[in-house]
Amino acid sequence: MPNEYKNTFSKIVSEKNDLIIFLKTKIDSDTIGGEIIEVLPSKELVDFSNMIAVEKASKMMSFNQNLNPRSNEVIISNLCRGILGEAALQLLLINYIKITTNDIIRFDLERETFDYVPTEYDLKYKNKRIEVRTSNNKFESLDKYINSNENGVICKYINNIKQAEKDSDYYFAIVYDYPGKIGPISDRSRANFVSDILNKEIKMYIITGANLAESKKYGITKNLGQNNTKYLIINFSNCRNIYKVLEEIKKI
Repeated sequence: MPNEYKNTFSKIVSEKNDLIIFLKTKIDSDTIGGEIIEVLPSKELVDFSNMIAVEKASKMMSFNQNLNPRSNEVIISNLCRGILGEAALQLLLINYIKITTNDIIRFDLERETFDYVPTEYDLKYKNKRIEVRTSNNKFESLDKYINSNENGVICKYINNIKQAEKDSDYYFAIVYDYPGKIGPISDRSRANFVSDILNKEIKMYIITGANLAESKKYGITKNLGQNNTKYLIINFSNCRNIYKVLEEIKKI
């Protein structure tokens, strides 16, 4: 059963000191306080995330948010991106707040099956819902991605399949960067996610986060090129430094 992954995750966290590394990284801009966090996941963490993705893929739709068909390899890779993002944020909070894996609930490690339920979430800490949103950088630099008005923290979204989504208390933006590549990520590149991130051909960053009040104050509805889906986005220019958001959660 999927909840058996909880014990496996706790085991690898306790056994491997370098399961994940977080590096404070400067950006060439004053946006979000001029710094973000680079994430260096170990092979063990990537493989564990991919293992969950493989099992979860059998429950996923064969088309994307824009109702375009996807191969099973792309579905698995897309799931792995999100699962790895959730694991990274869970471990960042554990390291920053100085708590244990049992203090943050990750739904994928608790659920009995991977069947969709409307009450699902990514993470919970002291009963606060935390959503992790992963995106790809299609610009020539990460600085340009962050400074573009079209990018930001993705909050709630709806489409023809998902007609409603429960508010979360926090939303975090994780970006996968493909150095030297510009434009939308091809299905071929998506399918190679696991090997590419292990070979450091993809870089992973936690950019910032936002709380529910900020999503209601600064959120703008956009479709992000997917006409079937409407996203509530907070532009990075209206977001705080990542460490200020972490400090807020630490005080909960």
